[in-house]
Formats: sequence, C-alpha cells, structure tokens
Amino acid sequence: MNGISLKNGFGAQTSKHLVSPAQLDDPYAIYARLRQQEPVSYNAEFDAWLVSRHEDVVKVLKAPDVFSSSGVLKVKRELPPEVRAVLRKGIAYFPTLIDNDPPGHARFRGLVAKAFAPQQVLTLKTRICATADALIDGFLGGGAVDLMEHFAVPLPIFAIADILGLPRQDVHDLKRWCDDWMALQSGTAPLDNLIACARNYLEMQTYFIQKVEERTLVAEEDLISSLVHLRGDREAPLNRDELVRLLMSLLVAGHETTTHAIGNTLVLLLCNPTVLERLRQHPGLAVKCFEEGLRMDPPVQSLFRRVTRPVTICGVKIPAGARVMLLFGSAGRDELRYDRADHFDVERATNLKHLAFGKGIHFCLGALMARLEGAIALERLSRRLRGIELDKERKLERVDHFFLRGYKRLPVTWDTTGLKSPARKL
Repeated sequence: MNGISLKNGFGAQTSKHLVSPAQLDDPYAIYARLRQQEPVSYNAEFDAWLVSRHEDVVKVLKAPDVFSSSGVLKVKRELPPEVRAVLRKGIAYFPTLIDNDPPGHARFRGLVAKAFAPQQVLTLKTRICATADALIDGFLGGGAVDLMEHFAVPLPIFAIADILGLPRQDVHDLKRWCDDWMALQSGTAPLDNLIACARNYLEMQTYFIQKVEERTLVAEEDLISSLVHLRGDREAPLNRDELVRLLMSLLVAGHETTTHAIGNTLVLLLCNPTVLERLRQHPGLAVKCFEEGLRMDPPVQSLFRRVTRPVTICGVKIPAGARVMLLFGSAGRDELRYDRADHFDVERATNLKHLAFGKGIHFCLGALMARLEGAIALERLSRRLRGIELDKERKLERVDHFFLRGYKRLPVTWDTTGLKSPARKL
C-alpha cells in the first residue's frame, strides 16, 4: 500500500468529517471504512497519519523510541498570539507524564506511582462507595436527573481531590479550570473564549502554587505533601513549577476520562436493558460491563505520536518528524481483533484486552482507580435506581471535543415508588 495523496486519498476526503457534529456523535462508521480501505492514511485536518487497526496501534504504543510522546496534547500547532500572551504570564509549558519521553517520563511516573499502587488504591474503596451512595441519595427521590452533572462528574473528581489533598468544597472551581484547560488543548473555541480559558488556566496555576506553599510549611497525609517533601535516592526532588504542572496533570487525568467512561458505559447499558437487568441481579458483573464499555466506546478516542525516524506502518512509509494519530476508538471495534466487534458482550473472552488505558510505558497510571470507580458506579446505580432508563423528554448531549468522547448531559428517569433515601452526606 502506498502513502495517501493530500488531495485524493480517503484520509484527506474524510478530514472534515472527523470533526463534524455527525461524526463526533458516532465516529465508528468512518473508523470501519478506514480499517477496511486505508488503515493508515494521511489526514490534512490534523496534519497526521491516522492509524486505525488494533494491531498497528499496539505496535506504535510498544515502540516509544520510534514514536515520541512529546507534544501529544497539542492539536493545533500554535494558539492565537493573544492567547499565548496571557499564558506567558504563568508557568512555562514543559512535559510531565502523558506528553513526555524517557528519561523524563520515568522520573515523573516514578515519583507518583506509589500513590496509585494496588494496595493504596484498594484502601479507597470504602470511601468511593460512600461517595457514590451519598451522591445518589441527593437525587434518589426525584425520579429524574442528569447523571453527568450529579454523579459521573463529581464521583471521580472527589476521588482524585481526596488523593491529592484538595478540599471537596473547591471541586466546582477545579472542574471549571480543568474544562478550560481541555478547551485550550483542543484550540477550536472562538478567540474570546480561548483568552478567558487562558486566564482561568493561570488561576488554576495560582491555586496549586498556594497549595504547594501551604504543604511546604505544614505537611499533611496527602499526595501533595508527599511530593513536596520527597527526598529520594533515585529521583531528584521536583521544583515548584514541576510540582504545579504535575499536580494539575494528575487532577485532569484522574477524573476526566473516568467521568466519560462511566457515562459512555451507562448509555450502552441503558440501550441494552437485558444486560442492565442482569447487572442489577448480579452486581459482580459490573467489572465486566465497565471493561466492555471501555472497549466499545472509550473516552479517549485518539492521541498523537511524533515519528523520530522513517518508519513503515501497514505498508505505508511515514517520514521522520511526521505525526501519527492513534485511533483508540477504532482499535476497540477492529473486526480482526474482536468477534462481533459492534456488539455489547460483557462475557467477551477478550474483555480486558482493550487499549482504552493505552499500552507500554504510557499505560494509564490510574487504570486500577478508574476501574474501581467505574465498577462501583455501575453497581450502585443499577441497584438503587429501579427501572432506570433514558429520559424520553430530554436529549443526550455530547461534549464538543474531537478526541475526548463523552456526554455533557445524560438525563435519565426511574421508578420512585416506595423509595426511602437515607440522605448520607458527602
């Protein structure tokens, strides 16, 4: 197979479709055509080579020396000058975890890995369960709610805030700042909005600078304090700016994708009522449901890599310096990897072998945490909201983001007959 022409190739023809409202709503038909017709194709909209098959995505992820992660969060090559002028007043950009290569990546990952180790994460289960129940108590008697606003968003952000040591009363501001940061990374909003997002991003930096300074004076039992006072033999201590950048990255990564993984899987379950009823009767099925949801509709649809030397993928020659765009959403539906790939099958033998958490050195640090939160969310909601279904009077609303797939609004209804809420507190 030869490289695709910028003018005539399938990838070029579909460049605008990949970010159209219709395709943001359901990109899987285009993914299927890419896998079947041109599994590696150039896309002018993103100035990147799209990699759509599971096998090829895995090969890229397992070769970080050839496919660099530096700059993977940058969608547009450069933000408008007015936005960059605002950002220059804050901490300069430098890579930490997702957008870093060894040895820098290993340094940051090594410093925070202990906080997300299995034995540490499992100690949080009781508190996560209590938080989930308290959130449900808040709307249980109403019979209708937007599950994104009142459950899928707060549950993960409360959990990561607890780990970091941030007050729960600050969560509203934290979420707003994270949304603005994501908008900056996408770079597609109108100029005035981007300028406002940049200013809010600086507010976020100021907030974390203050928290670092507070823990420098008085340490507490939280991750911020651990990082501030870390004096290891193998890794150099982080300076203030490194700490702030790392903490901000952990906050975003620690809740954003889990929020949308919960929302996406809930919609799949609500569209498969037989499976939902099985889950209600057998709570242990929640783990399998969440994994199948991650495979079928992952929150991170794609990420970039930069080619460090000339390479060939699926017969297509890609030059050094080019970008490749890994389509995780496509890999999860690859017919060559999964039988009946478009079918929601919670008993699938390959249930755990998806790429929603990545693979290789960048495998998601918080994967176990996300899996724990996701399973608890599905189990609690299916058990406590009897007769839950999508609200027929209100529409689902998706987030407006090309690589982060999820819902802004997820309205549901349920039967409230005989319900009594214990009204537990967060």
